[in-house]
Amino acid sequence: CHHRAGCSAAGGSVRAPAETSTGGGGCPAKQGVPPHLDPDSELYQHRSVFFAFDDWVLRSEDQPVMESHGLYLWRYPELHVRVEGNTDDRGGREYNLALGERRAQAVKAAMQLLGAREDQIETVSYGEEKPRRHGLDEKSRAHNRRADIVYRKTSR
Repeated sequence: CHHRAGCSAAGGSVRAPAETSTGGGGCPAKQGVPPHLDPDSELYQHRSVFFAFDDWVLRSEDQPVMESHGLYLWRYPELHVRVEGNTDDRGGREYNLALGERRAQAVKAAMQLLGAREDQIETVSYGEEKPRRHGLDEKSRAHNRRADIVYRKTSR
């Protein structure tokens, strides 16, 4: 929602997927649309954690992303995510796959500390295979050094 008038983002609560009062980040959700599926919700809009070059240490500025998703998963144990680790184009294929896995595992561990269960979170590494931005400049590469949180459909 980008904090429109009437948004309660400062300290907003995480609501059930069927409830409509907030989008997981304190912003109003669409009627009947769970925050993790609502493109206008803060939870949906902030699903990536970024990393420094050749690193898998979590940055403090990404803590709110991990907190909101970790708490959302804790509150709704029927939900499951896949954390997809990615790298930029530098480094060999095997090295980048291993680095992407370490990034995904770091995000998973942080979300578990915040209440998500291990069986709710699957990790996968795509290495450099799924760039968000194409280009050899640092800005493009920085967008590719990330882990994405993707909600999975689950059978009931």
